[in-house]
Amino acid sequence: MDFYQLIFILLSILITGVIATWIILRNRKAIAEKKLKETFYQFSKQHDLFINKSQTLNGNMIGIDRRKLKILFLNCNNGAAEVNVIDIKNVGECTVQHEINTANGFIKNINLRCTMRNTDEMQLLPFYHEKPDTLNKKMRLSKKASYWAKAINLYRAQN
Repeated sequence: MDFYQLIFILLSILITGVIATWIILRNRKAIAEKKLKETFYQFSKQHDLFINKSQTLNGNMIGIDRRKLKILFLNCNNGAAEVNVIDIKNVGECTVQHEINTANGFIKNINLRCTMRNTDEMQLLPFYHEKPDTLNKKMRLSKKASYWAKAINLYRAQN
């Protein structure tokens, strides 16, 4: 076996290993997303909601029932599933909140902040956190937060 054959065999093994790893990781991500969606729709049934529009948010999920004007938010970042159901009719204002890390000046958290009408109560729905989320997800999750803030405010204004 000459040098070029050895290089070819080693590169073939390396490429095969990279492709196999990529397929395994992709399948794990697809399985995790499928489980997230199943959990989300189980909670929507428990709360008697019909979700018209939903989005996955890096381990979390948000959706809206346009008939009942309710938002369902599933937060799975802490390991356990935490559900928030927000009645849009009770929302005074919904904004995107960017929390800044004082140590380095970068965005630490991006939350959807729903302030309730006639009370001091508010709901914070986490979209981005600098520790588990990568930097390249920040822009995408910020855009999703803006979309949901606009959608909630639009439905709130109609009622």
